[in-house]
Amino acid sequence: MRFATALLLAALTGFTALSLEICWSRLYSFLSATRAYAFAAMLCSYLLGLALGSLWSIRFQNSLEPGDGEARRAGVARLVLLANGAGFLLTPVVGWVSLIVPYGFTYPLVVLVSGLLGTLLPLICHFSVPPDARVGSRLSKIYLANIAGSGAGSLLTGFVLMEYVPMRWIAVILLAVSAATYVMLHPAGPVRRRALSLGVCVVAAGAALTPALYWQFWERIQKDPSWAWDSAKPFAEVVESRSGVITVSQDDVIYGGGAYDGVIKVKPSENSWLVRAYALSAMHADPQDVLMVGMSGGSWAQIVAHLPRVKKLTVIEINHAYTGVIGRHPVVRSLLANPKVEIIIDDGRRWLERHPERKFDAILMNSTHHWREFSTNLLSTEFLTMAAKRLKPHGIFQYNATDSPRVARTALDAFPNVMLLLNNIVISPDPIHWDTARWKGVLENYQIDGKPVFDPASTADRAELAHMLLLGDTLGKEPAETALLGPYFHEHPSYRLHSRAQLEKFSAGAAPITDDNLGHEYRWW
Repeated sequence: MRFATALLLAALTGFTALSLEICWSRLYSFLSATRAYAFAAMLCSYLLGLALGSLWSIRFQNSLEPGDGEARRAGVARLVLLANGAGFLLTPVVGWVSLIVPYGFTYPLVVLVSGLLGTLLPLICHFSVPPDARVGSRLSKIYLANIAGSGAGSLLTGFVLMEYVPMRWIAVILLAVSAATYVMLHPAGPVRRRALSLGVCVVAAGAALTPALYWQFWERIQKDPSWAWDSAKPFAEVVESRSGVITVSQDDVIYGGGAYDGVIKVKPSENSWLVRAYALSAMHADPQDVLMVGMSGGSWAQIVAHLPRVKKLTVIEINHAYTGVIGRHPVVRSLLANPKVEIIIDDGRRWLERHPERKFDAILMNSTHHWREFSTNLLSTEFLTMAAKRLKPHGIFQYNATDSPRVARTALDAFPNVMLLLNNIVISPDPIHWDTARWKGVLENYQIDGKPVFDPASTADRAELAHMLLLGDTLGKEPAETALLGPYFHEHPSYRLHSRAQLEKFSAGAAPITDDNLGHEYRWW
C-alpha cells in the first residue's frame, strides 16, 4: 500500500469512526433520558471494541500472503465497507432491539461494531510501513492523519452535520464516505468499476432502507410506556440540532433529550402544575427584574413576562433550538418579540459567574430531573450559594426539586428560609410571606397577549382559580388535612405548600449535593 494512500485512508477511517461514535453517543443519551452513565458505558464499550479489533487484526494480517499488495488492499477495502456498514446499521438495530430488552443489553453490539472499526488502523500501519529506519516517522504520520480525521469527524459531524442534517441521513452520508474509501482502495480499471458498482449499490440500499429502519425512531426509543404498535402516534415535532433532540407530542408535551421537559400551555386550567409559574406574585410584592434559567417550550417565560410588575425578564437557555419550537406555537410565540424579554443562549451557571454585577428580585428554574446528566450544575450547594448572592433584598429563588430528598437537604443546609411549592423549592435570605389577597388581585386581572388567563365565563378557569387561591391554606398541613379543603385536594395530595419542618422530615438522612459528589448523576436508580 502506498504511503500517501495509507495517510488518506487513516484520515477517512478516523473521520467515520469518530462520527459514528458521536451518533451512538446521542443514541444512548436519548435512550437513557440523558443519564451520565449511558455515555460512560457507551464509551467503555467503544474503546473495548477498538482494543479487541486491534488484537484481532493480527489474525487478518497472518491470513494474507506476504508481499501480496493487491490482496492486502482488497482485504482492507472489504473491512472498511463491512465495518462501516455495520456502523450504519447499529443505531436502527439498537432502536428496534430496545423495544424488547433494556437498552443496557445492547452495549455488546457497540463492542462488536467498534471491534470491526478497530481492525483498520493497525492494518493500515502494518501494510504501509516497512520495517526500516523510518518506521517511527511513518507511524507517527499515519497516527497524525488518523487523529486529524477523527478531529474533523468530531467537528464536522458534531457541530455542523448534526445542526442541519437528521441523524438518520448522517448515517447515510458516513456510509457514502466509507463506500468512496472502498472504491479508492481498488486499482483503476475493471476492478475499480466493479467496486464502484458495489459501493453505489450499498449506499443506494442504505438510503432506500433508511425510512423503514428509522420508522418512528425517536418515538420508539423515548421512554414512553404508552408507545405500542397498534396505537403508534408520531411526534408533532422533532428538532435535531447540535445541542440535542427536542420532541413535541401531539398534545403539546415537550421533551428534551428523551426526558419530560414541560408543556406548551399557559392556562392553569389546561395544566394545574403551571401554578408554580404564577406563584411568584404570591411570594414577592414587586418582582421587577427576574432571571429565568432554562426556557424549554417557553410556557413559564411567557407567564412571568406578562406579570404586570415585571419590567425585565432575562432568560438563559443552553439549547438554541428551543427558540424555533417557541416560534412555531402561537400560545408562546409572542415571547420572542416581547420587549421586556431578553433570551440569551448560554449555560446558566456560566452566565451567572460572568455577570456578578447583575442582581434580581427573583430567580426561577423549572429545572430538570435531579438524576440527569449535568443536573448537579444547577442543584449543588456551590451553585445555590452563588445564586443567592445575585438576589436583591427579599429576593426569591425558586427551582424544581423533582421529588429528591437530596435536593431538599441541600437547600435546607444552605438557607434558613425554605418551603416547597408542590415540587419546587423556594428559598430566600429573608422570611417568605405568602400573600393570598395580593395574589388574588393579580390573578383575576392576569392577561397573556391581551386575553384573560382566567375567563369568568369559563367553569374550568373559575374552578382552577379557586384551587390556586386555597393553596396558601395548605402550608405545613398533611394530605389528610388539605383533603378537607375540597375534593380536588383529596385527589391531588401533592398540590400544597410544605413547610421547612416537613422538608426536614422528608430529607432526613439524605446527603446534600455538591459539585464534588455529583448528586444522583452516576446512580443506577
